[in-house]
Amino acid sequence: ERYEKHREFFATFQAKRYRAKALFGDALEGPYSELSNTIVDILFAAQDRLDDILHRSADTDESKRLRRIVYGSGSKKDEIAKRVDEAVLKAENLLRPVIVSGK
Repeated sequence: ERYEKHREFFATFQAKRYRAKALFGDALEGPYSELSNTIVDILFAAQDRLDDILHRSADTDESKRLRRIVYGSGSKKDEIAKRVDEAVLKAENLLRPVIVSGK
């Protein structure tokens, strides 16, 4: 659900990865890697959560953790949202001077 809500953003961001690297060098690899890793964490958590549901496991701490990753917590403590926001902010901070200067 969380991934689906932002699928277009993730796809657009990822589609520009190699172009950004060609234009700006390796400086953007950190934000792109963090976003990619975050997407993988969301998708694996969704699969694990589905496995929990299908196998009717108890509402364990792990199951709760997976639910927070998949659906978000809606709070400032949402680690996935924080990771995405930080990756985007890093990329914006690296790109903004070039975009503003028009070079």
